[in-house]
Amino acid sequence: MFAARYPRHPDFDPRGSRKAITPRDLRTALEWIGRAMEDGSRRVVVDSHHLQTVRRIVHPLGLGEVHDGPLTVANDWRLRINKKAAESPETGRDLAVETIRGWLAELGYEGLDRNVANLVIAVYALLDDRTWIYQTTPLPQAPELERIGPGYGLRAVALPGEETFAAALRRAGTVFGQSASPVLFARNVARLASRVREVAEEHRTALAEARALLQTQAARLGLDGPGGADAPRMRSMKAAADLVARLLRTDDPTLFTEELAGAAYEVGDEEIGAALKHAPEVLEALRATDWTLLDTLRELAERGDGVGERARGQLDAVVRAAGSHERDESLVPALGGLHGSVMALMREATRLAQAAPPVTPPDARPPAPARPDADDVRLTEHGTPPVPGTPVPAAPATPGVPAEPARPGADGGPARQREGSGTESGSGRAYLIEPTRLETGLADTLADLGAEIRGFLTAHPGSRVRVSWQAVEPGTGETGDGTGAAGAEH
Repeated sequence: MFAARYPRHPDFDPRGSRKAITPRDLRTALEWIGRAMEDGSRRVVVDSHHLQTVRRIVHPLGLGEVHDGPLTVANDWRLRINKKAAESPETGRDLAVETIRGWLAELGYEGLDRNVANLVIAVYALLDDRTWIYQTTPLPQAPELERIGPGYGLRAVALPGEETFAAALRRAGTVFGQSASPVLFARNVARLASRVREVAEEHRTALAEARALLQTQAARLGLDGPGGADAPRMRSMKAAADLVARLLRTDDPTLFTEELAGAAYEVGDEEIGAALKHAPEVLEALRATDWTLLDTLRELAERGDGVGERARGQLDAVVRAAGSHERDESLVPALGGLHGSVMALMREATRLAQAAPPVTPPDARPPAPARPDADDVRLTEHGTPPVPGTPVPAAPATPGVPAEPARPGADGGPARQREGSGTESGSGRAYLIEPTRLETGLADTLADLGAEIRGFLTAHPGSRVRVSWQAVEPGTGETGDGTGAAGAEH
């Protein structure tokens, strides 16, 4: 009955196995037909485990010939549908799927299962090199067989030239890391445009933000030109951002491909590709950087010691990486190690400051006291080493010469005590020096004794002065063996 009603309906069960064709079988047949069309030869060798399924579908529908292995796709359906399109004056460059479905019925293929008709339409799209659309919007790839229905259509598109497509393929691989079949088919052009667009959209924001941060920190990073515009890194990032912007402003795969192939820049595709690919990680490093560390590093670099030398080396490394193309030298490790390097240099600088003795400025040092001449002063208070003895008896004070109070030692107590005062006859004062404060007491004693002798000689010209020292026994008040007296000789 069905054969009488639909005489041209394909017989998918010539052996009477009563086994139905499934959507999976139809997808398998379409997959092998697509492989045969991939390079334009319309021929492919089918795997043995798929051979029976492909033959069972391709032969009845007139899609091609399948022998013991090779599948050869026929061009018949392309001629039939294009003829129907030519006979329809209202037909434009877009063919609606439901319109083609109606033409199949007019050609005598009535009663076809919906998915079987979809297979014929999908094969026609491959043969005539048409792009799938949905509601007039181009699709990057063909929809699944089960989804083809109202709203879908096929569009005839103008293709780029062979050289243009080849140039686009090269740049897509170098800059975006994407590829497609080199055969100039609309589906290959659409596939290439879709893959490149995805990468461009993924990196667009990171590229723009990283570039803006570099412009903001250009002075700190030592980048040449206004906002670092003349630095190689900024030039490659600018080219990458411009290329992305130019590609994303069009939805047409052919225009997209022509833009990709035709854009020219002063930097190479390798540099542009590295700037684009590494933009997310560079942005992350820029955001994580404490920029005041660069200021600290510059201050440390002004030192004249080993810390300064290391700081200058670290600063040069950061500046060099920031100014270079990302392809030549990555900025990420240079910024990532900045914090640790600066902290280490600051610890070393602190250690050196703590270890170094304090330095007194030349103008802040007290003048060295004048050393008395041997003819002027002879030691009166003790010898070296000190010898215990009795206290020196107090001598009468010299008229007109006031007694001075005891001077404090290093710990606040008196370094030495003055006992008695000088007289006109020249008997000098007695100076008692504490052995625990020897250096301070001895220096003060020599200064006072020198002043006292000069005053006496001024009042008694021509006199000579004899100076001696005497040991004092601790706690007894008695003098020891070393004795002496101070007096004037006329």
